[in-house]
Amino acid sequence: MVIDIVREALGWAGSVLLVVSLLQSRMLALRVLNLVAALLLIAYNIALAVWPSVAMNVAVALIDAYYLLAPSIRRIRRRGATVHPRRSSTRPVTAVMKTSAPGKDR
Repeated sequence: MVIDIVREALGWAGSVLLVVSLLQSRMLALRVLNLVAALLLIAYNIALAVWPSVAMNVAVALIDAYYLLAPSIRRIRRRGATVHPRRSSTRPVTAVMKTSAPGKDR
């Protein structure tokens, strides 16, 4: 009996959060609320064994997680690709060889 109430609460909470997420004007809020809603609906649909809805909500959760984490991943990649940790500058180091002009000895 209590499990049925918890299961129904998961379903309703996920559904309400999904609708609220679609009303957001800021993309970050939409992604976060949509991710939480998808996770709640995954649990609800697993409890009911509604596998097509589980698959769809897993896809939605993965998409939301990707777009929430992508800026951090890009920042880490950019930081690692442009700056060498032992150099203070990103300019390439070149060796300069001093030579005398042809025919003149030092």
